[in-house]
Amino acid sequence: MAASKRRSGLGFPNRWTRMGSDAGSRLSCCGCRSVHPMKRQMGTEGEIAMIIKRILLSGIGVVVAGLAVSSVVAIGTGDNNDALRALARGLADVVEDHPGDASTMLRLASIHEQLGEFDLAGALRQQAAAIDPGFGVNDGPEFISPERGLGATGQDVWVCDLPNVQHWTSGGAVDGFRVYSIATTSANGGDARLDWIPGTDPDPDEQQLHPVIAQNLYRYSDGRLEQIGMSWLKHGFCALQQNGCGSCTSTSNGCPPWLDPGCSDPYSAALNGTQFRLGPRSGVNAVSGEMALPIASPGTGVLDGRIQVLETDLTVDGARYLIEGQYIHQQDIASNNQLNNASWREVNVIPQSFFLNFPLGAAGTTRQQQQAIFAWISFEAGVQIKHVDVPSDGRFTVGYKVSGNGDGTWRYEYAVTNFNSERAAGAFSVPIPDGVTVTGIGFHDVDHHSGDGLGGVTYDGTDWTATLAGGELTWETDSFGANPNANALRWSTLYNFWFDADAAPTDADATITLFAPGTPADMTVVVSAPEAAGCFADLNGDGIVNALDLAFLLGAWSAGDLIGDLSGDGNLSGADLALLLGAWGQCV
Repeated sequence: MAASKRRSGLGFPNRWTRMGSDAGSRLSCCGCRSVHPMKRQMGTEGEIAMIIKRILLSGIGVVVAGLAVSSVVAIGTGDNNDALRALARGLADVVEDHPGDASTMLRLASIHEQLGEFDLAGALRQQAAAIDPGFGVNDGPEFISPERGLGATGQDVWVCDLPNVQHWTSGGAVDGFRVYSIATTSANGGDARLDWIPGTDPDPDEQQLHPVIAQNLYRYSDGRLEQIGMSWLKHGFCALQQNGCGSCTSTSNGCPPWLDPGCSDPYSAALNGTQFRLGPRSGVNAVSGEMALPIASPGTGVLDGRIQVLETDLTVDGARYLIEGQYIHQQDIASNNQLNNASWREVNVIPQSFFLNFPLGAAGTTRQQQQAIFAWISFEAGVQIKHVDVPSDGRFTVGYKVSGNGDGTWRYEYAVTNFNSERAAGAFSVPIPDGVTVTGIGFHDVDHHSGDGLGGVTYDGTDWTATLAGGELTWETDSFGANPNANALRWSTLYNFWFDADAAPTDADATITLFAPGTPADMTVVVSAPEAAGCFADLNGDGIVNALDLAFLLGAWSAGDLIGDLSGDGNLSGADLALLLGAWGQCV
């Protein structure tokens, strides 16, 4: 019964039959199961094969899309109506499987209008309005301040909301994984029209002018923010002109191949997980926005191309979780507005809930125009975050924090995000002075999947090796020369590095070594790192631990100043005095 209701959710009449002779004719119906007319229109697999054959004979490139039915549709023909019909069929699949998806209904209605099928379009628009009467009304999250990107010159795509998450494995984990996709509402914060031309456009230059969308999942636990899941890239194809993120002044109707200034475009979570619209991250240069087309779809298995996360990563006591969406667009980059394209939102994991297993529910509001690494600051005091901009390339963002373990040692935590560097990172180094003892060295990454890598081979997921030598602790993957498909820190991913040391923190230069060849070979950033042995107790900074430092410590005790907390346990006690006396003498 439930399945029957789901399939009849569009409200279309049944048994659609042709009312005319051409493929674009309007359809009528008399009593069959509710199936979108575009599916009937495409006919048997033999008819589909004839369409593919005609396209191949024309000499025009073909994109083959897996559409969750035992057929294929060729997209990319020179006949625009054929391409529109193929697109409509794909959207019809999404709407039938997700009858509450109002935004996709409106996209499908726009396609029917372009085909002259106004009755079908009208029915879809009425259905969308019935699902969400306020759809498109400016009732979204709080707007950001102008200095963070709105009112920009040129084109400026940004993510204003991450409204919900689609769970694709509610019936149970598949190979130990739960699978998700994220709804994203984007907007044009610039003063010029932003193109949204599908990758099937016959013009090879025009077909590049659409956004791609990366979706990511993170976990914060025990003072560490880790990325635990990632998707392939959703390729945009048309933009609804909505008021969800500001004042939209567009005069365009439907879903045109552009987004006007001030207007927003919502992509549902179901549509962002529709696999024939997904392409590998390896096919997009995040610095230029250039992309390899036609896209290589990931497959039709439930795991393919979507956010994959191990179920065990969702069952950590006390953990907090967040999602992130990031857009890349050539025109946004050309307008120098490419650094505000990611937003994040906290979500709740609800394990083994009634009827559903491990859904992700929204918690709090979308943090607009912030990378997910900034959640670390929101969740924990004392975290520092700095940007590292590589000349003629992209941006890395480094977060770090040092915490006392209460036993004369300190935990050093680093998180490095590659926001949009095409050259990627192949190594990360922290200086370790002679005499400092380092223990508990750790590393965490996130795995690419589904064949996302060079030549359709998934990037190598081997953990980086850690080596303490030459006054540095260095984590690294294979070199580009040895393995171009190595586990480099690539764009829209975050890796973690940590260790314990018996020396208090001081400022020092950490090094990010670039993976792909080019100039510069590496970049440095000031972080907290262990101080030279013995000098952590040099409270007055004169290079020797003596009576002056003892007086300084006693004065800190009297004033309750934690600068005297040499043990890092958050208290002023005899443990701090013992550490100072043990370090007595000249700093080395």
